Amino acid sequence: MEIVISIVAKIGEYLVKPIGQRFGYLIHLNSNFENLKVQFQKLGDKRHDVQSLIDEARSRGQEILLEVQSWVEKVDEIKQALQRFIDEDVKANKMCLGGCCPDLKAKKKTLEIDAETGNDQVIAPEVEQWVGNISQGLQRFIDIEDKMCLDLKSRYSLSRKAKKKTLEIDGLLKEAEPFFNKVSYSPPPLRMVSTEVFKHFESRRSIMEKVFEALRGDNINMIAICGMGGIGKTTMAKEVAKMAIEAKLFDKDVMAVVSQNQDLRKIQGQIADKLRLKLEGETEPGRADELYSSLSSKSVLVILDDVWDKLSLEAVGIPFGGQHNKCKILLTSRSEVTCNQMGSHKIFPIKVLSEEEAWNLFREMAGDCVDSTPYLRSIAEEIAKECGGLPVAIVTVGRALENKTKDEWIAALEQLKKSIPKNIPGLHSKVYSSIEFSYSYLKSDEAKSCFLLCCLFPEDFDIPIEYLVRYGVGRRLFAKIDNVAEARSRVHAMVNDLKRSFLLLDSVEEECVKMHDVVRDVAISIAEEHGFLVRCDDKMEEWPEKDTYENYVAISLFFQEMKKHPDGLECPKLELLQLSCSRNSSQTLPANMFQGMKELKVLSMRGMSFPSLPQSIQVLQNLRTLHLEYCELADVSTVVSLGKLEILSFLGSKIKELPREIGNLGHLKLLDLSKCSTLRRIPYGLLSSLSRLEELYMTSDRVLTVYRSEDVEYVIDATSDQTPRDAFPILESLTLEYLSNLKEIHHGQFPERSFSGAQLACFGNLTFLCLDACHRLKNVFSLSIARGLVQLQELFIRECTDMEEIFSKGGQDEKAFDMIKFPQLKCVGLGYVPRLIGFCTFVDPIDLVQPSHAKGTQPILNQEDVITEFQHEQHHTGSFPESGSISNKFLSSMTIFWSPNLGELNMWCNDSLEVLFDLEGLMVQPQRIDVLAQLKTLRLRNLSKLMYVWKNFSQGILGFQNLTSINIRWCPNLRYLFPPSIAKLLVELQSVNLQDTDMMENIVQRDGEEEAADTIVFPKVSSFKLYNLSNLMSFCIEAYSFEWPSMREIEISFCYKLKTFGSEIQSPRKEKKIKGLDSRPQDPGVGSSSVQGSPGFLGRCLKCVPHRRNYGLVDLSDHMCPTKKSQGSSSVNKEVRI
Repeated sequence: MEIVISIVAKIGEYLVKPIGQRFGYLIHLNSNFENLKVQFQKLGDKRHDVQSLIDEARSRGQEILLEVQSWVEKVDEIKQALQRFIDEDVKANKMCLGGCCPDLKAKKKTLEIDAETGNDQVIAPEVEQWVGNISQGLQRFIDIEDKMCLDLKSRYSLSRKAKKKTLEIDGLLKEAEPFFNKVSYSPPPLRMVSTEVFKHFESRRSIMEKVFEALRGDNINMIAICGMGGIGKTTMAKEVAKMAIEAKLFDKDVMAVVSQNQDLRKIQGQIADKLRLKLEGETEPGRADELYSSLSSKSVLVILDDVWDKLSLEAVGIPFGGQHNKCKILLTSRSEVTCNQMGSHKIFPIKVLSEEEAWNLFREMAGDCVDSTPYLRSIAEEIAKECGGLPVAIVTVGRALENKTKDEWIAALEQLKKSIPKNIPGLHSKVYSSIEFSYSYLKSDEAKSCFLLCCLFPEDFDIPIEYLVRYGVGRRLFAKIDNVAEARSRVHAMVNDLKRSFLLLDSVEEECVKMHDVVRDVAISIAEEHGFLVRCDDKMEEWPEKDTYENYVAISLFFQEMKKHPDGLECPKLELLQLSCSRNSSQTLPANMFQGMKELKVLSMRGMSFPSLPQSIQVLQNLRTLHLEYCELADVSTVVSLGKLEILSFLGSKIKELPREIGNLGHLKLLDLSKCSTLRRIPYGLLSSLSRLEELYMTSDRVLTVYRSEDVEYVIDATSDQTPRDAFPILESLTLEYLSNLKEIHHGQFPERSFSGAQLACFGNLTFLCLDACHRLKNVFSLSIARGLVQLQELFIRECTDMEEIFSKGGQDEKAFDMIKFPQLKCVGLGYVPRLIGFCTFVDPIDLVQPSHAKGTQPILNQEDVITEFQHEQHHTGSFPESGSISNKFLSSMTIFWSPNLGELNMWCNDSLEVLFDLEGLMVQPQRIDVLAQLKTLRLRNLSKLMYVWKNFSQGILGFQNLTSINIRWCPNLRYLFPPSIAKLLVELQSVNLQDTDMMENIVQRDGEEEAADTIVFPKVSSFKLYNLSNLMSFCIEAYSFEWPSMREIEISFCYKLKTFGSEIQSPRKEKKIKGLDSRPQDPGVGSSSVQGSPGFLGRCLKCVPHRRNYGLVDLSDHMCPTKKSQGSSSVNKEVRI
């Protein structure tokens, strides 16, 4: 029978559960939709956050994890499914009454991701849009569901689908949890053509061995490697030099790029830099003599790369021939004629790679897809043959086709076969076709435009990436960009792609790139088809002769001295004009020079000197980027007429004053005043009037004040910097006032550096820092920047209501904190900083023990007194004042040593700090420990939670010996002023002023287990003032004697409970016993509080102030508590002569 019952029960369980679940679908339709809406909103928020992380990672050039990409796709599929659910199921059941549900299909086009235009990189706002639309549709159904007559089938179906989708969303939310730790990874390093690759090619290895053997020869001083552009001459020269150094044929190797336009000073500078030699000479012959002397004394291999014409070694300063066997020369050139003209003893021509070598290199560049995808093999082999055995062609084509589809490989082969190469001297036609192909395969038009901008600069030029940013912003090359920082991130990502495609190279200069001379030749050729004119010739004295300039879009001229500029040139399509003079010579710009350039968007002039800009610049009403860099400018007032200007740079220019009218440039986003050493005045309010200013650069100024701007979020935004750089290295004074949205002074990760090694100079010369009304600022600097503030002398912070700490720990290791010092910091003022909890917070809270029950000490009060006092504190604070933990310490056992020369500390209006100086955890060392030995003035006011000024100071610690003045007001929770261990150190203390500290009961009180002492001397205290200390009962309840040999003035006012100003003790040293006042005389008919005003009481107070015979006049305010007759009246001062 039991078995039957069990079986029936089990059957019932299997039947009831699904039936109940189905009934649940019918009953909980509304709640299932509500849950679906809530969970979908959570998913939308998560999708938005993940997308923001993806956008940020892509801006840094990182690759997105496959699992993250898969998750994003799943979420988008859920979104599409919900769209269909609302569009189809809801409308099919006629639930969208009156068109309540939004037509999501109409929005479908705007929600799709257009991969070709790169819109997938910044779509976080679109996520918000579709989340809002779908949530709105679900909510409207919820609102009207109870008004509908749904049949059971519809109700069941909709409820079940809603439940199912909610479960799918729950799974995706859990799947996304790890993403906030990591969504991306750094891409593999740029696989440039390695010298190791060429070493293993037989055709290259044999030539390198021959060149190496020639360098061993005693009678051979100059060797040349010759071959067409892109054949690998430079790579081979570097590898041979490496072999020679390893074999100790030379002590050192140096390399200089000569290029088409020979610049002797630049060549000399490159060699000197490698020798770490500073050339003092101003003239080229003088510099040549210095180089000659240095090279003659060393065994040096000099590599002269990319020599086009005969170069005078004597003019450069390179010793050659005869007795100069220690210095040998290895040159590379496209021309064998040039090699002979230079007097080369041996010339080694380089041929193209063999078919097998070319194929192996191509496979390496194209990646695993060649071998892992069988159908690509034959296509890849044909493409490799089209590259003609030229390394630069193989690399650029192979890199462009890496991980591409079969159709793209087939299209690439057809394009290479049909290509019509340009005839560029010294450049194989296959090289041109290959680089042009690589250019055409760039992901976007933005990347192509960025690439072409790089050809505007001379050969072997270190191209600043920032120029690409500013030129691109000016020409509106970037879609969906709201600010300069976003543009900068976009450009850095594109530059990384161009380097991976071998179209750009790394530069030794920070934040710069280079373009291979062969790639540059092809780029200029392509750019000419797009209306570019590029001329870089030091001998050029006039603009190039052209029949017309009407079709040019961009013109770039680099020259040594331009004697004549065109007047009224018609350039109706010109958008970019770049003029660069290498000699900083005086230029005469015709008045109508810009008259025919009304579409100009970018104007850059560098190294030119003129009294004023031509008046025709006023017609450039479309100009958005203006660079006037390293120019001598007497008058820049005409700039104010450029109403659309967004970027203005005076980098390195000699200007004395900014025109006040620049403040009217309402669209200005970036102002660069870096290295303007002669700038003396920026009109008051000018910077704050630039309402759209996003970035301000003043790295050479010694004083910077930013005042009243709601748009400034960061003074320095280093998030887009790919390479660490100095920040305000010579700035001496920084004042930031009324920047209501300032979040950080330095935004972005500061590069980690060894504490013992060199580090970047960030604010390294700063002596004065003032922050006022920067309400969103939570800290001043990170510790990594704080390490460099070795010159800081004054720090003032006021009305920074969100500030929690002065310096933020960040990711620093606590072991490194001992290295932080502010050796020059003398004055600190902190006011209206209610949330400040410490100088730098990183120490765990400490547990305090109730003093009366501390181990090894006797209770200070009897049991009844303890209960009474505990109840009293509960009435005021709600808990026993010294129980629990204290974590808000201004200076802890670590940070208190950071400012050894601090002389003045002022602090007011803080609602968080509990302890000012706390040495908890500090182990007493055998050697002397001095704490704030130079502090002279201490002022504290309105610190509502401050309980202790000094805490946890042990007997072996010294310090505060120069403190002269203590002034404390309105600190209602302060327990006592100082412990005996501190009191004994204050040998220079002269004045004490305590007012309105309600909870203070004693001036001096032992801290924990501190040992007692007989006598404490204040040798220089001359003034002691106590006002309105409503709970003060005695100067010290412990058994101490106090001596005040210099006392001149004591003021005690409104101290209602004061019983003694000393202690009544039995001391074994009777001559130092002080008789305190343990009781107060009682006048008839008057309460105890009134008797405190009697002259007798004043006299008794004086008895407990030990003094010498020549004590002088003591001025006492005799109204510690007014009598009934005098309450509310002014006090009566009495002079007592002792």
